[in-house]
Amino acid sequence: MRDYAATHSAIFAFPFALIGIAVAEWLSVRSWIYYVVVGILIALGGFGAVSYFEVEGQPTIINDYAMRTFLAVGFVGGLAYWLVAGRRAGGRRGDRPAPAQRAPEPEISETEEPTTSEKLAEAAN
Repeated sequence: MRDYAATHSAIFAFPFALIGIAVAEWLSVRSWIYYVVVGILIALGGFGAVSYFEVEGQPTIINDYAMRTFLAVGFVGGLAYWLVAGRRAGGRRGDRPAPAQRAPEPEISETEEPTTSEKLAEAAN
């Protein structure tokens, strides 16, 4: 049963993480603190769910080590998401810098000297 703990934790956290991400994108939240707090809240929810559904007579998860581990994973998960994508939350095309534009072509004045090929063409006539 314990072999699947990471998979069960990810399945539990996924919908809550999507909600947190959607809110951050909608409100354009780019602060790392938001993502860390959301990660910790999701981790606390997971810890609560695991401890609530414990079977009586079986070893319990309620201990200091497990709580610190859940909090650390929530902190690191929130910070990692912020580093990868959260810093640019809510960005729109208008927020991004415009792409570099080509410099305009120089205008050719009519008083310029003819090129070598033009001189050869005139000489042939």
